[in-house]
Amino acid sequence: MLHIQGCIESLRLKQPFFISGYQFDEQSVLRVTASEGDCQAIGEASGVYYRGDTAQSMHRELAAMDGSCWRGLDRFTLQKLLPAGGLRNALDCALWQLEANRRNLPLHNLANLARPRALQTTMTVGVDSPENMALAASRYVGARAIKLKLDGSPLDGERIRTVRRRCPQVRLLVDANQGWTMAHLESLLPLMLGCHVELIEQPLPVDADHDLRGYLCPIPIAADESFQQLTDLEKMAGKYQLVNIKLDKCGGLTEALQIVREAPRHGLGVMVGSMVGTSIAMAPAFVVGQGAWIVDLDAPLFLTQDAEPAALYDKGQIDFPSMWERDRHDSDALA
Repeated sequence: MLHIQGCIESLRLKQPFFISGYQFDEQSVLRVTASEGDCQAIGEASGVYYRGDTAQSMHRELAAMDGSCWRGLDRFTLQKLLPAGGLRNALDCALWQLEANRRNLPLHNLANLARPRALQTTMTVGVDSPENMALAASRYVGARAIKLKLDGSPLDGERIRTVRRRCPQVRLLVDANQGWTMAHLESLLPLMLGCHVELIEQPLPVDADHDLRGYLCPIPIAADESFQQLTDLEKMAGKYQLVNIKLDKCGGLTEALQIVREAPRHGLGVMVGSMVGTSIAMAPAFVVGQGAWIVDLDAPLFLTQDAEPAALYDKGQIDFPSMWERDRHDSDALA
């Protein structure tokens, strides 16, 4: 019989992290343990802070659920039981891993995907002075892609320019977290083109992004806060070139894989990101990232302590070697 338990864990950040309109000092996450017989698995969710979806609210929702819900529950029936959001994400990912453990399969085999490869991930720099941001970017030894958090202030241009000067070889992306206006976007375009910025993420507030419809921006624009789940894809077409898939937003690995398949039918590429979390949350997102143009899964690097098995970060890449250890063991057995 399936048993579900949830608890809240507090994650400490190495230092405060700033984005447009928000400051992260620490992060609480919900950990869900799914067990059946001798098998168990853990899912983790931070929730979607700007929608009031927190570890505390998810824990209350889980505690209020009738235990009879777990009888016969699997990742397919879960999609009807709960809406998209952090709680469904934690449960969905735990159920995926539980089934993989029960069948002694790597997660990617269960999802009918090829063995995962190491992925280039962006390394994120929070909003700060131009000099401090350039210093933070330069400390990512081996980084191949840097994402700058910007806030719509007059300093944004100098932030981009200073980081590019300090890190001339990296791919450069910017993320406004809804903090820009169209006028600010257009004023920065010549500079961003000159500095070879490759992506602009969520420049406008959600309630103002209609101004992007039909806008021919020479730099691809990705939807983050404007895009939550599969049913939003149609609304993104014509305004954005990419959508940022986060498992906490869409409610787990099941829907995330659907988005990867469906986005191209709407003329949209995909990137994969995350909320603040440990490698428990990064692992299923890493599977989704195998089909993404841009991967932004550096969150554990901001924590004083990660969970095990921890992601391997090396030379600007993220990898989970433990994910395919079973593949290697199976191959050895057949040799």
